[in-house]
Amino acid sequence: MPKRIFEACPDVRLIYLLRDPVARAVSQYTHAWNMGRLRKTPAELAGQHQFQSIMDASHYARQLRAYLDYFHPDQILVLDFETLLSAPQGHLDAILRHIGAEPMGVPTLSAHNGNDELERVPKSMLRLTHGRLRPLLTRLVGPKMRGQLRRLMARGPRRGAPGFPDALLQSMRDDLAEDTRRLRHMTGQEFSKWSI
Repeated sequence: MPKRIFEACPDVRLIYLLRDPVARAVSQYTHAWNMGRLRKTPAELAGQHQFQSIMDASHYARQLRAYLDYFHPDQILVLDFETLLSAPQGHLDAILRHIGAEPMGVPTLSAHNGNDELERVPKSMLRLTHGRLRPLLTRLVGPKMRGQLRRLMARGPRRGAPGFPDALLQSMRDDLAEDTRRLRHMTGQEFSKWSI
């Protein structure tokens, strides 16, 4: 993918927004569980291909390295999701400088793609709206209306994805520790709120 982007847009300005790699993996699992795509508990899934795929997405240094093979480090702005939430104006300022745009104020932020809401939408509706009909529905129904419909449907009982056992969370932190160390070295950022 980095090579294709480079071939099409060698001067592009990229933004890489990261969050705690363990929290990101747990969130991906929870989302997949809520959408009905996963039926195994985290402990049952550990060690299987699907679990490794979830973990691979949290190996940020490996992903960033692939882009640095093609792009100058100045072309890639790496941001921490947790600090974006706590200081959105500072991050927006950095993004706008990075892409060469004029400064502007932060619009009101609201939650998007929250698992809390998805836990209450019937799985049959989620499968319908995220299946083959999705392209048609997104053309016919704008984002604001989709959010309103999702809130209306989120009236059922909360399903709640199974929790991650402490031993599995520690194993995930151990698995991601070296990659996270390399990421800190590559970016010069501490990511101090992360669990690793």
